[in-house]
Amino acid sequence: MGRFVLLISTLAPLWAAGCAPEIPPAASGAPGDPHASLTCASCHEYRLATPAQLAVDRLLHPDSVAGQAPVPEETCTTAGCHADQGPREVEFRSLSFEHRQHGGDTVVAMGCVACHAHQRGGEPLTAGLDPCSLCHLGAQSAGNMGECRQCHSSLDHISFSSQGVEVPHEGLSWLDGGCVRCHYDVTRARIDVPALSCRGCHSDEDQVLARGIGEDLHLSHVAVGCMSCHEGEAHRIRAMSSSVALICAECHREPHAVPTSVQWPGTATCNACHTGAHLEQQQMVLGLVPVFEDSDPSVKFIAGLTCTSCHQPALSLDPAAPVRAPAESCQGCHPDEYATVLEWWQRGGETRVARVQSALRSARQQIPATGDPLARLDSAQLLVEVVQAGRPEHNLLLSHRILVRASDLVTEAYVLAGRTPPSQPALGRQPHEGLCSYCHYRADDPWLFEEMSGPFHREALGIRPRR
Repeated sequence: MGRFVLLISTLAPLWAAGCAPEIPPAASGAPGDPHASLTCASCHEYRLATPAQLAVDRLLHPDSVAGQAPVPEETCTTAGCHADQGPREVEFRSLSFEHRQHGGDTVVAMGCVACHAHQRGGEPLTAGLDPCSLCHLGAQSAGNMGECRQCHSSLDHISFSSQGVEVPHEGLSWLDGGCVRCHYDVTRARIDVPALSCRGCHSDEDQVLARGIGEDLHLSHVAVGCMSCHEGEAHRIRAMSSSVALICAECHREPHAVPTSVQWPGTATCNACHTGAHLEQQQMVLGLVPVFEDSDPSVKFIAGLTCTSCHQPALSLDPAAPVRAPAESCQGCHPDEYATVLEWWQRGGETRVARVQSALRSARQQIPATGDPLARLDSAQLLVEVVQAGRPEHNLLLSHRILVRASDLVTEAYVLAGRTPPSQPALGRQPHEGLCSYCHYRADDPWLFEEMSGPFHREALGIRPRR
């Protein structure tokens, strides 16, 4: 018992100064931290419990939330500190917002400590995303993702898909307001406050709850950081569209003969060896083909389909085998006739690629391999390879336009070389969504209305039966 009393009398002065027991009452902070020369009591004050209560509670409840002494607004905005309330505008990660009086018009009063906090001890002050999430709950609902632009007003950062496709967030019209197309699962803040949080400052949480149930406790906790009470989970992307972020294990479920180790823990490191796997397919689906500027995403991607919407691997799969999208996968959303339409797309795409390749081979045999003519042929070859690897059926409209451009480059090579160009390969009609050419993509076969049923055509053309 004597040791217990002695320990309390030793620790009490430290808590009185506003510090946790393992933190000295003198200066704290990391090197280079402008607050490092301040004592804890320069900012913090204890007014919610006596030092003795805190000491006893800490000993009796060692797993409770760390003590969070209040920080009144005046300690930050005093002369010699932040009398001007800090910078007027702030850019934080991909956020841009007015800093001074931020949140001043909200129902919940906010002070500096609401956003700026640090762990107990010598850690420097930081500003995280958790407090932002608590206030901006409405902008995080799954059905309201257009509200992302309220906070992320400037999308000038550049990120990459899982396979290395560059995704510039500024300047792509189909990204504007369409965040949910890729970021379809974003964490939301938890607004509940567990009773254990009260123990960080109050020795009797039952008494606090009895007094506080039914009341807005924000008014009496203005000087306490949001995350001192709320359990935070960082506002982050929890799941991405598989068209952007491929998870190898979803398809390749049987590992090959590479033993797992610290360097090779599993499928998460597939890209270490398989660099750029499925790169061209992602480029085609997302409409981000670097060698073809005028690109648009697949209409299926815009409609919300992902890679796994069509590619549904079997439970047991040879890791070396490609994961094909069976025609039956179309029938999960479309009438049975779409299985035939997929076959037309595949056959028509392969025929057109083969014809442009044949034209390229003939041109290389007839045109001198020098100068601008050669550059045109090399560019055409690159375009054909992109379509062949990316598969035309992943983006029928874009792949056709790329093949037309490749064919034009071959013609330009002949002209630059002073040769008479032959007739361009027959690539058929440009497919257009909602028109016959979108489904009937075979290169030469006639379009026969009888090939599909009347109800199928009416649905495909958006014709509703009369009532």
